[in-house]
This record gives sequence, structure tokens and C-alpha cells, in this order.
Amino acid sequence: MNLSKVLIVDDNIDLAQALEVRLCANDYQTLVARDGSSAVALALDEMPFAILLDLHLPDEDGLAVMQRFRSFPELSSVQIIVVSADCSPVTQHKALEQGAHAFLEKPVNHHLLLHTLRDIQMRSTDPEHLKATTHTYPL
Repeated sequence: MNLSKVLIVDDNIDLAQALEVRLCANDYQTLVARDGSSAVALALDEMPFAILLDLHLPDEDGLAVMQRFRSFPELSSVQIIVVSADCSPVTQHKALEQGAHAFLEKPVNHHLLLHTLRDIQMRSTDPEHLKATTHTYPL
């Protein structure tokens, strides 16, 4: 697992590019997938440390994609950050219950995103901070 690689899974090209620019400017390597099938294949090939996952993808629901990620043991430690405009309490609860590390509302607050990624990196490298937590950020 590479602690600088982030997989962006979103069919919105403009949003994905904006996330890429911001992450690259902060020394992250980015990978982009536009649908669930290519996202799973790319994650298995590249082993990112985090995945930014939209919930509304063209081929399947983002929560189903998250379950597919979790079905591969080699991806079990990859942290998933749900990024969605659908930010109802029910949707947030479902995402966190199914194993998302955090839930961020679109449009993404870049400072909050960078803080979340740094938190994941710290937990991955510092045994004192490995306790699992989930975060929902205020809208």
C-alpha cells in the first residue's frame, strides 16, 4: 500500500479533476475511475491508501462498490471516504455503518479532505493511533 496514492471514484469529470488538482498540489498521487468495476480493478492493481467514493455511479450504487472493495482481503485496510451530494442522515449512517472512514459533502471542503487524509496516514503509520474511528463532518 502506497501512503500517497488516492483513488478517486466519480463519474463527474469536473469534480474528479478538481480533486486531482488539489491532491496533486498537496503531494498525493491520484488515480481516477469513473465506475465501480474499473475502480475495483484499479484499487487491486495500485493499492491506494484511501479511496474517495461517490455514491451515485453509472454502473452501480456506491455502497455496493464499497462492499465489493471490502470483499477483497488485500483491500481491507484501504480507507474509504464517501464523497456525495446525497448527504441525508440516513445515507450518512448507511455509509458509515458499512465501513466508510468518513463522509464528506459535495462540493468537497478541501481543507477537511486533506485533514481526513492526513488522519488516515497517521493512523496507518503510528501504532498508537490505529484504533478505528469513523467521522461524519457537519454540513
